[in-house]
Amino acid sequence: MKFLGQVFPYSVGNKKAQELGRWIIMYKNTLFQTEDDFFIFTQRIKDKVKDLNERYPRSKTLVVQMSGIDQNVRIDIYPEGEPDRTVCYLTFTQVEHIYPCLS
Repeated sequence: MKFLGQVFPYSVGNKKAQELGRWIIMYKNTLFQTEDDFFIFTQRIKDKVKDLNERYPRSKTLVVQMSGIDQNVRIDIYPEGEPDRTVCYLTFTQVEHIYPCLS
C-alpha cells in the first residue's frame, strides 16, 4: 500500500500548471491499497499531463519523472529539459502499519 501524503503544486502564471495543480491536489491524502491501484493512478497523471500538453501547445511541454520506485516514490512534473523548474511534485510513502498494529 502506498499513501499520497504530500502534493505541492507551485504557483505559476500559466493556465496549464494551474489546471494541473487544481486537479492533482484533489488526490492528497489518498491511500492506494494495491500496487495496481498505484500504477493506474501514476498512468492517470501521465495521461493528464499529456492532455494538458495537447490543449496548451503554446506553453512549454511538461514531463513526468518518477523516482524511488521500490518503497517511497516521488513524482516531479516540470518543463521538458528544465528539471530545476518543477511545477508540481508528489510524494508517496509505503504504508508500514495499519492500526491496530500487531505487537
